Amino acid sequence: MCSPVIKIDDVANAAYISLNKHLIARTIELTPQIFLDIDGENSLIGIEYLSLEENFPLENKALRNIVISHECHEAIKSFENSRSN
Repeated sequence: MCSPVIKIDDVANAAYISLNKHLIARTIELTPQIFLDIDGENSLIGIEYLSLEENFPLENKALRNIVISHECHEAIKSFENSRSN
């Protein structure tokens, strides 16, 4: 289940999207400006944007082995779309 909570820091121009309350097992650098928190089952549980100018690369090869539910995928796309308006 995906229940996104978005926290935006306007001063730092950064954001964190918490997708669920699982425990973080590891963090990976997707791009120099986007970091992913992954749980013990290799599911995406959080996204840290160090710059809101950076777009989440949903087709990145690094995501190949990470589980992203359809519901979370839609939440990410919705966040991306809200920033482009």
